[in-house]
Amino acid sequence: MNKLLKHVLVCVCLFALVGQAIADSLSDAQNAFKAGDKAKAFKLYRLSAEQGNAEAQYHLGKIYDDGRDVPRDFKEAEKWYRLSAAQGNATAQYSLGFTYFFGNDLSQDYIEAAKWFRLSAEQGNADAQAKLGLMYYQGQGVAQDYKEASKWYRLLAEQGNALAKYYLGKIRDEEIAKVFAPPAEEGNASAKLNLVITYDVAQGVPLDYKEEARLLRMAAEQGNADAQAKLGQVYYQGQGVPQDYKEAAKWFRLSAEQGNAYAQYYLGIMYDAGQGVPQNNNFAYMWINLAADNIADSNSQRIVIAQRNLIADKLTAAQIYEAHQFVRNCTAKKFKEC
Repeated sequence: MNKLLKHVLVCVCLFALVGQAIADSLSDAQNAFKAGDKAKAFKLYRLSAEQGNAEAQYHLGKIYDDGRDVPRDFKEAEKWYRLSAAQGNATAQYSLGFTYFFGNDLSQDYIEAAKWFRLSAEQGNADAQAKLGLMYYQGQGVAQDYKEASKWYRLLAEQGNALAKYYLGKIRDEEIAKVFAPPAEEGNASAKLNLVITYDVAQGVPLDYKEEARLLRMAAEQGNADAQAKLGQVYYQGQGVPQDYKEAAKWFRLSAEQGNAYAQYYLGIMYDAGQGVPQNNNFAYMWINLAADNIADSNSQRIVIAQRNLIADKLTAAQIYEAHQFVRNCTAKKFKEC
């Protein structure tokens, strides 16, 4: 065997031994951490991280980030996250993006955050996909791009993420808060509100109401109150599904019981008109009154109060008193038997 070949074989063996030693250090660190020996785990993570192990570098960054048995040090955390992220560790890339997104003793930098979220998201990290989708949705660190936001939310939705399904369902609609925003100075408040609710904005996403309804249902069935409210609207208007007031009332109620003001308002309207539910002035007054209490901005509140007053005009003083009692009793019982 010639000298060159021997030299190559020696180098290969040395690299293998070093690699095994680094792997052993990481394994020992993980075992020490599981056993509750945090001090030993820290030393072993650091040893492995200094030897270049990306997984250990991430864990060491996490220790500094959380302040677990060491003084919290965001700069030290960023250092180790960056070393790991540069080697392609998706979790470290997400953590580094998160650090820049919130600042954490560093300069807040949405552009840098988006860069690292993207690298992580492209490797399938669900948290990074969610953050990147949100950044494109809001235009933080990137140009606002609803198609790109939709792309990342769809990847998340395929993994069963309820929030992503909800965003896909509403991505082309105005924010639900804006539904209550138009001035209510003149004209019929209910008519104005309905007009705004029926307004869809095609924000770069093809109008596919059937797909929207399918995604909303998936999110609604997982208990997302906003998705339930939006699905109620879909059935109320017959967008992508046959119009079905009974089904609309079902989803509005599930959302309303979680405190969603939009659903509470619409459920009150349905009880007032007897759409999908028996006509009931007490229920109508109760839900719209709750909506008025739960809406934050003054314009929205004026719209809902105007509708509540229209219902109150149909009632005697005694019936209004009874309706207020009904609201208190139902709220106390968390709407059971109401």
